Amino acid sequence: MTIPSEVYRNQYSGNDSTTVFAYAFRITNSNQLKVIITDSDGVETVGVLGTDYTVSGVGDTKGGNVTYPVSGDPLATGSTLTVKRNPDFTQDTDLLNRGNYSAQAIEDALDYLMMTVHKVQEQIDRGLLLAETSAFSDLIVPDPSADKILGWNVGATALENKVVGDASTVTFPSMTGNAGKYLKVNVGETALTYATLSGNDLETAFDAAQTITIADTENLTLAIANNDVTNNPNTMSITNASEGNGLLIDQNGNGVALNIDSEATTANVISVPIDTLTTGHGFHMHNADALTTGNMIRLTSNSASTSSRSLLLISNTNSASVGATLVDLDQDADAPVINIASDVLTDATIQVASNSLTTGKIMQLFSSSTSTGTRTLVDINNLSALSTGTTALKVTNASTGPLMTLTSSATTGTPTTLTTGALTSGSAFTVNAGAVLTTGTVADFYSGSGDVTPRSLVQSRQTNNAAVGTACYLAHTDGGGAHIRMTGDPANTTNPSDGDFWYDGTNLKFYDGSATKTITWS
Repeated sequence: MTIPSEVYRNQYSGNDSTTVFAYAFRITNSNQLKVIITDSDGVETVGVLGTDYTVSGVGDTKGGNVTYPVSGDPLATGSTLTVKRNPDFTQDTDLLNRGNYSAQAIEDALDYLMMTVHKVQEQIDRGLLLAETSAFSDLIVPDPSADKILGWNVGATALENKVVGDASTVTFPSMTGNAGKYLKVNVGETALTYATLSGNDLETAFDAAQTITIADTENLTLAIANNDVTNNPNTMSITNASEGNGLLIDQNGNGVALNIDSEATTANVISVPIDTLTTGHGFHMHNADALTTGNMIRLTSNSASTSSRSLLLISNTNSASVGATLVDLDQDADAPVINIASDVLTDATIQVASNSLTTGKIMQLFSSSTSTGTRTLVDINNLSALSTGTTALKVTNASTGPLMTLTSSATTGTPTTLTTGALTSGSAFTVNAGAVLTTGTVADFYSGSGDVTPRSLVQSRQTNNAAVGTACYLAHTDGGGAHIRMTGDPANTTNPSDGDFWYDGTNLKFYDGSATKTITWS
């Protein structure tokens, strides 16, 4: 037989089910195996052959199996089982002078010698070694000394025992099962332990005002990964009892200062509870003094969902906060306050629903400017001459109240002007009272003024003398009623104006500028 492999050790992690563990090296008897069980706390126990485990495959060059345990629960998750060859350092082959030559005896002795070499190599693999290029040699480790640790002397030429504080013992715990952890002094400052970096360790670092610096070309990222989907704890919590910034991001490079990549579907991406805020601002973006073509706030959605939603929702849910203005826009520049570019086809670009309104207004537009310049407070402009089906302004009132009320403080001028410079065959002003009118009027013009100056409450003028086919007034009826009905008692018939018509209760009168005439019908 030979020893064809350098394998002399196998190690397995427990999974609460496996009980048979293979070893991939040759042994000549079961006692040459050493089985070590390490629990999740790093405590090692050497198994006992026959009591804790059994062995098969003795003498096989490919190895065999270790069955563990003989009885009881399988190797638990978090535990490990280590199987290694552990021959005694003895030499039992006796070669007699002039005795018979046995090739098998010589080979068995050489195989056993290689097994002991492997045992020594396994121990060396777990030891501290200098680098192959090191110039140091003949290093001697001094005997243990109480309350001291091992370290280099001042000249870095030898090891010596050093006094460190008041520590009574310094024992390095096993590294098995402690991957990714760091070595720290325990609370009582009596021993070294392994620990996972926690918030308390960060608190200790930042209590000392530590700064984490990533140098140029290091290509490093400070990352915190929270994979606890069972307890769902806060990944980072910052508590600030001072009046300073809870979190300050000073972005000096031309990059994004805060980038949030959220896979949330129903949860809020950013939530800011501000239950105690009074005169401050929940969100304050300011000092954008270098802004040119950028935006202070930009909200973009490319979702194709047809579900009802609001890209921006501002809600004041307290009906008692009568002093609250939902949106306040202050524009000091000579530019539009709101600019809406809409691709809406059949819906409304702006929709205001005020279903609880009593004596208030849905919209109020006012200006206190004292400028005498010509301007329009409300301008509704349909710029396309091809949109012949467009109504520039439509007002619908389902109640019996007035459809429109116009109040003007003008004394001279024309409070209401309707200009239709391109009109040819249509009507500049149309009032359709429908088919339900009874005692009402289609149009009612009245004045309560007591002034005796001649004037016209309704005036129809044709200012182009070439329009010989024009009638200033047309009264048309398809019913049996009158074209014109005159009522009332004219008070100024003794001093009429040129062109006046009136009915005195008996006759229709006309003043031609010099005398009053009675109109008679022939």
